[in-house]
Amino acid sequence: PARPKVAAYPFTTLSPALGTAVHQGKRIVIADIPGLIQDAHAGVGLGTRFLRHIQRTRALVYLVSADREDPFKPWKDFETTRNEIGLHDELLLQKRSLLVLNKIDLLTDAEIRANVEEIQKHGWNPVAISAKTKRHIKLFWRALFKVFS
Repeated sequence: PARPKVAAYPFTTLSPALGTAVHQGKRIVIADIPGLIQDAHAGVGLGTRFLRHIQRTRALVYLVSADREDPFKPWKDFETTRNEIGLHDELLLQKRSLLVLNKIDLLTDAEIRANVEEIQKHGWNPVAISAKTKRHIKLFWRALFKVFS
């Protein structure tokens, strides 16, 4: 089983990691790719070194952190990531995708709704979870395997 490193900092993945997930008899391989920052396509931060790993995937799962003070921040972070991926290779934006809003354990229900509603305004329906407390993890797994179906 996976033992994710969970803490109060933005990026926990420092190098790509592969893992296998099994749900209801279906098996998929998951690549955990570090977060991308603005200008990653030009080599800033972890940059193109990790973007090329995305090209070999069947689907993309975007994981953004919920934000108590600014419910617009998760959407902005998602847009930055999608923009960097598109600047690297526009065809990657056509892959099946799932948007996951993490760290909801840090927010009230009203704050979670504000974060989710802001994302929904842009046509995405995020799965809101807490990796730390496992809240809505079963919903995440169902949504994940649906993306890979």
